[in-house]
Amino acid sequence: MSDLSITAANVKPVKDQYFAAKTVTAGATITAGKVVYLDKSDSEWKLADANASVTTAGKDGLAIALNGASDGQALEIQTEGDIDIGGTAALRSVYTVSSTAGGIQPHGDISAGEYTSIVGLAITTSRLRLAITVADNSTVVP
Repeated sequence: MSDLSITAANVKPVKDQYFAAKTVTAGATITAGKVVYLDKSDSEWKLADANASVTTAGKDGLAIALNGASDGQALEIQTEGDIDIGGTAALRSVYTVSSTAGGIQPHGDISAGEYTSIVGLAITTSRLRLAITVADNSTVVP
């Protein structure tokens, strides 16, 4: 398998009692549906990456971008609830941060040297239930 192929225009949050989102500052060019992490050094949100470092894998915060933004612009992110991800997912599959910046990959695609940060579970073929569980130093795949 490979990363989810996401159409940014089709990314939409499901605004129910579990929905949690906030507006933050983008630290890179980001499109809707990308996984982003908090860079504490400048308090900006950037594209997550499972094989760069435990920080870029989401140690200090992880979310899904709900809109597009450039460096320094306002970015709405979702941290809880369901999201129509704008792509086709495998039903009941767990998805994690990819080694491609901002990407979402099936759990089974984790490679050696990647940090395992869970993004969510596919509850339909187009909807993820966010279950963000971020990496720490012990979650690197040997």
